[in-house]
Amino acid sequence: ISRTNDYGIMQINKANHGWLQEKLGIDDFLDAEQNIQAGIYMLTDLTHRYDDTHKVLMAYNAGEAGAKKLWKQGITTSEYSREVIARAEELREEMKK
Repeated sequence: ISRTNDYGIMQINKANHGWLQEKLGIDDFLDAEQNIQAGIYMLTDLTHRYDDTHKVLMAYNAGEAGAKKLWKQGITTSEYSREVIARAEELREEMKK
């Protein structure tokens, strides 16, 4: 549990626990399988709503309200989104070898 109340490997913020418990039946956000299920569900939902990977990652990382504030300021990427996308590209390249 982080100092910002984010739980487990997918760092699911406590603010999301209630609706994820109701929607997915999750009862332990520190259980790796349940935590990953919650994170994947959230990322899938955000991917359906936003067609830009940076926006998806920003909304996941900062929460939608926080991300929308940044977007209104013209900020459409973040250090987090750039880092995740760069790492994904590195992994794709490694898989080609």
